[in-house]
Formats: sequence, C-alpha cells, structure tokens
Amino acid sequence: MALTVADINAYVQFMMNDAGGSVYTAAVILPAIKIANDDLQSKLLNANIEYLDEEASEQDIAIGGTALTTVPTDMVEPIELHERPTTSTLLSDYVKMEYKNPLPDRTQTETLQDWTWREHAVAFIGATVARGVRLRYKKLITALANDASTVAMQHSKNYFAYRAAGHLKAFIEENPEGAGIAYNSADDALNDIIDLALKFQQKEPMRRKPFSRKFRRLR
Repeated sequence: MALTVADINAYVQFMMNDAGGSVYTAAVILPAIKIANDDLQSKLLNANIEYLDEEASEQDIAIGGTALTTVPTDMVEPIELHERPTTSTLLSDYVKMEYKNPLPDRTQTETLQDWTWREHAVAFIGATVARGVRLRYKKLITALANDASTVAMQHSKNYFAYRAAGHLKAFIEENPEGAGIAYNSADDALNDIIDLALKFQQKEPMRRKPFSRKFRRLR
C-alpha cells in the first residue's frame, strides 16, 4: 500500500505532544511535510541515488537541429544522452554522446556527437542528417499537494515525521532544543534510506562486520 501524507500525520502529532491533532491538524502539518519532501530531494540528488534517474522518450532531431525541442518538466539535470539514426529501431544502434562545455568549434557531421547543458536546455552543434536522441536525467520527487498525495520512497515514513516535527518545533514553537532532537533523528533515518539505496545500486548483500575486526579495533 502506498505511503501517503495522511499516514505521516499521526506520527508528527505524537512528536508534537498533540496525539488528538487539536492543534497540529493536517492542514498545519502539510507545509512542514512539503518542506521535508524538498529536503529529501536535495539529499538524494547529492548522494546520486538512482531512484531519481528517469529516461525520456526518444526525440527526433531534424537536420541542423541544435537543441532538444522539449525537456521533461520534472527534469533537474541531464545525466547522459545517446543517439542513433531516426530510421533505426535497434537499441544496439544507440551511441553515447559526449558532454562538452562549451561545445567544440567544428562543422556539422552526420552525427551529433556532443551535447551541453545551459539555461535548462540541452544543446548540440547539429548534424547533417536527422538523429534520434534518448535522454536520461535526474528527476524531481513528486510534489505533495494534500493528505492523499503519495510520498516518495515507501520506507521514508520516519524520516518525514522527524523532519516535519523538527520544522514545526523550530519555526512554530521556536523550540531549538526540541527541533535539534527531531532533526538528529531525521538525519539517522535519512542515512538508513541512503545506505539501503546505495547497497541496492551496488548489488551488494548487507553483511555484518566480522567479530575479529571489531576485536582488533578495541585492543
């Protein structure tokens, strides 16, 4: 079952000593959860978590075209681009393009070869024949609009609750000590999320450290 904003509210209300939600209603909590969502976005991007990797549909670049005609609305930044003839349907025909900043000063050839990223646009030198381009990019986490909104990453409930409670304690209650405790707990929860994501990316099993290693450190 998908994790929603509503699932987090009770945890936040408990942390705010308002289990009944008489003060910290869903409407009061929502902005704090939205900020926590933005916080998670930044942390996942900095950790280069593949959860945010997405692939756009192939775009045809006309002869002489010097940019992607559209970029995904949820794109933060491109990761890589591949090109192939527009007449091809084979994945094996894709060739990785090279990122160059700035683009080299050269004449157009039959392939695009190079790309750059500036002012939220993917630009090329252009090619003398039409090319199909496939874009991989880092995407935004889905925005949260209301209690029914689905929250990114199913195991992030504790992180969102701690982080939202920290924001409420810091900015509503002006309680820096309580906010610090909540933020520290949120950081621990975030580390668990990132560690798990990185281990999955590396396809490495989770292993306990051998006792002998711990023993050597304590000697």
